[in-house]
Order: sequence, then structure tokens, then C-alpha cells
Amino acid sequence: MATMVAEFQRICETCRNPFITAVRYPSSRPRRTCSRSCAARLPRRHQPLSERFWRYVTRTPTCWLWTGLHTPNGAGVLPVREQGRVRRMTAAQVAWELHVGPIPAGRRVWRRCRRPACVRPDHLLLVRRGEKVTVDVPVTAVGEVTSDGLLDQTLISVSVQAEATSIPSAIEVDVAGMEVGTAVHARDLKLPSGVTLEEEPDILVLHVIPAPTAEQIEAELGEAAPAAAEAEGEAPAPVPEAAESEAAPPTE
Repeated sequence: MATMVAEFQRICETCRNPFITAVRYPSSRPRRTCSRSCAARLPRRHQPLSERFWRYVTRTPTCWLWTGLHTPNGAGVLPVREQGRVRRMTAAQVAWELHVGPIPAGRRVWRRCRRPACVRPDHLLLVRRGEKVTVDVPVTAVGEVTSDGLLDQTLISVSVQAEATSIPSAIEVDVAGMEVGTAVHARDLKLPSGVTLEEEPDILVLHVIPAPTAEQIEAELGEAAPAAAEAEGEAPAPVPEAAESEAAPPTE
């Protein structure tokens, strides 16, 4: 399909000379100037930093993800003009300055969620290189327990202390072949080097409980069915006489 080209004669907004411009797509707008030099002399519209920032942010239930310019590792980048110069800031730095305040010298912005594209303010923290911080790290179970058991995880994350640049993304627990009655406490977790536990050592993380038998499941379903039927067939509660008399219209 051939591209439709429409030509328009316009007046340059800078030098006021007539020129011909072509529009190749219906959604594109005709040029305002006859050349790049004239375009550079046009007054620039000042766009607030917050407006530029929110244009490239997509909110999700967990993180606010940056969709604009980014580095190879996924961290967002936003050029900012200050005193006639353009400074390249990370999207996380812009998010911190917009929602929290200025970043002190020697500090850098780090993400608790470990997602390079995240700019959600409550997922960010200021750290120094080598500084240790306390964060919550998710606990992930890997593998399958025995067929007669059921895994019950009571703690989905644990509080640990680690260097800001070496925070683990998750702590894995190998549950392959665990039998009924086996329990894992916080003291049993295998932490990476340089990471220390900030939880109570005796707190329960997960354990294996007996899996319900077919008879138990059928018995529970049998008890639940009459209760559901009663709830569906339950008659509506009677309206008090006082309420009925108030709701009835007066008779002449």
C-alpha cells in the first residue's frame, strides 16, 4: 500500500518566508519552520520535570516501571537541563527528588525490589558504597515435598542485613523430598556471604503437614454442601412493624 503524501504551503514562524512541507502520515503535523536553524531559534516550551517523569511511568500492583530511555541493564535515564547544561540523571534519582527531596553528596539511590526499571518511591533508599542496610528479602521454596505431605509456608520474607550493592534477590529453601513433620526455622536458612539474619532465630519459616486424605476431603465437601444449600434457601429476615409503618404511604 502506497504511503499518502500531502503537501502544504506554510509560513515559517521564525523567518516568515513561505515554504512547502509534506505530511506522510495522517497523525503527523506539518512543520512549523523552513529549516533546522529556524527551528532552533523558536522559543522552547518549558515542560515541568514532573510532567516529563510521569509520561514514562507505568504503575503496576507492585512496582512503578520506567518505560522511557534506559541503560543496557534496564535502569531508566532522563536528561535534565540545569542552568543551560544537560545532566543525565537516572529515573530513580528523579523519582527520589520529586517525592522525597534532594540527594546528599556521596549517596546513591538503590532499589529494595531489585528491579532496575522500578521508580516507586517506597522501593527506593539512599545508601553509600559499602554501607549495610536492613531489608526484607523473599523466601522461595524450591522442589516438591513427599506425596503424603503438604508444604505450609508461614513466612514469605525475612529481614536481613547486607551491603546495599549486594542485597540478595531471594533466599531459596530446598524442600525436595521433605517428609511430614519437617520444619525449617530462620536459623536454618542458608544466607549468602556477607548477609546476616535480623529475625528471631526460632521463628518458623515453613513446615510439612500431612496431606488430607480423599475421605477427609469428601467429608468436608459433604459438610459444606448442606450449609451452602441452607444459605441459598434461607428466607429473608422479617421487616419490623415499625419500619413497615414508616415505609407505608399515608392513607387519606
